Amino acid sequence: MTTAISTIQQIATELGCEFFQGTLNELNQDIENKVVNESGWYFGYVSPPQVTDRLTGGVIDTTLPFTAYIVKRVSAGTSEYRTQTVQPVIDAALKKARSFFHKFNETDLIEDPTNEVRYPTIYGQFDFHLFGVGIDCEFVISEGLTGCEP
Repeated sequence: MTTAISTIQQIATELGCEFFQGTLNELNQDIENKVVNESGWYFGYVSPPQVTDRLTGGVIDTTLPFTAYIVKRVSAGTSEYRTQTVQPVIDAALKKARSFFHKFNETDLIEDPTNEVRYPTIYGQFDFHLFGVGIDCEFVISEGLTGCEP
């Protein structure tokens, strides 16, 4: 998974996002505690609760349930947001998420390109009002592992 995570991080950076490994709640807490900057785009990767391996020709192919999100904080004096104000942020996040999906799907890690992804809208999540989209799909990756590695 190390190679996959570094590739995810690299693509996120290319998209102009700060990479964050953790849930939206964890990101919100880190913004609140000033561990991370509250401005800019975040690409959050949520570690899967389970992966499935299949041995193919002596190499392990991993089915990776993929959950991520691309969000930005929208600051305002109130928590009452108007759709016309935040929709451009959600649209920009969707554009970045689609670009990520295509770029990751084209990497050497991917055995069989994934042809379906869901992008749930993230609308005003938590205290710091994070807006954007999620990325929810499965990738079949191969990191060249055989199971014999120490």
